[in-house]
Amino acid sequence: MNTVRVCGGVAAAIVAVSVPQVVVDDAVTAAPARVVLGVSQGKYSMGYGEVRPSTLTSNSMCANVISKIKWTSWGGAKARGHGVFCQSAGAEYRGEPIQRATLVAWDIGICGGKRSYRKLSIDGWKATNICRAY
Repeated sequence: MNTVRVCGGVAAAIVAVSVPQVVVDDAVTAAPARVVLGVSQGKYSMGYGEVRPSTLTSNSMCANVISKIKWTSWGGAKARGHGVFCQSAGAEYRGEPIQRATLVAWDIGICGGKRSYRKLSIDGWKATNICRAY
């Protein structure tokens, strides 16, 4: 602390004040990560309404299941991921190759009361509105 004389002979103390910095972990990245993928598509759906789902299906039938999804981006204007389609019984025995899937989700808005991706395209097909249950 330093004492200095100011006008009128009144002494004042100058104190160096240290203001602590408050850092909130992942404050910038946490908010976008809360974006979910559409809304639940019905009783047997999986992955819809979730953040970064690893499995996605609207009805649990093998032909509509994409699993092992790894998202390369999430929370921005577009989410991109890759996974594999379910194989029917005996596919491996018959030598059928694994079918890979590319997913792109976009159009962030409010869906089912949550901040959500509202459109989804799989393998470049026409986008599906995933903001409503079927």
